[in-house]
Amino acid sequence: MIILSPNDKAHLPLWSALLCVLIVILNSQFVNDHYAHRTKQAYCDWIVLYIKFHGSAKNPRDMGKSEIEAFLRHMATNGHVAAVPQRQAFIAIIFLYTHVLDKSIEGQLEPFRAKKDVHPPVVMSKNEVQHVFSQMQGTHLLMAKMLSGCGLRLVECIRLQVQDLELELSIVYVRAAKGGKDRASLLFPTSIQTDMQNHLEKVKRLHDEDLSLGY
Repeated sequence: MIILSPNDKAHLPLWSALLCVLIVILNSQFVNDHYAHRTKQAYCDWIVLYIKFHGSAKNPRDMGKSEIEAFLRHMATNGHVAAVPQRQAFIAIIFLYTHVLDKSIEGQLEPFRAKKDVHPPVVMSKNEVQHVFSQMQGTHLLMAKMLSGCGLRLVECIRLQVQDLELELSIVYVRAAKGGKDRASLLFPTSIQTDMQNHLEKVKRLHDEDLSLGY
């Protein structure tokens, strides 16, 4: 949710109208390009912050290279924004101008990149993974084992449907994954196939009961 400051409220008519038009156009372009929901939300948030940074009174069409650089410079020096989200903000603003406003940015944008911290990945040992599993039960435990064994993202696991599971072939199909692409995971652990089968049978019984009650 975007919280308007007193300065923003002074320009509320322009702010509201501008945002409504931009969001409609953005959503249309996102659908055409098959962007993920989280990417759409992140882009919209960065674009709104960009507009608010310049007082909410300026139309983005009337802004350009200097305003973009000022926003990115603020992000890098005063905003304490890490390198990855800063790059996402940069891409979101470029998306706004090239895909929504259909306006080219004159000149080369000066790089104002936050320093990217380099950290070694944290990898849990088998004993640590088993300890985490021992603290879980039911559906949450099954989901945790799917995340660990199949290499799924959390959202991908939540979105799984019955038709995405090929238990006999040990394959999990991930639909509309990152970048809007489908993929197949061949890492379905045989150790949880029985648990998954029991879960599917339980869900089917609940579904049949709901149907019998008229839901």
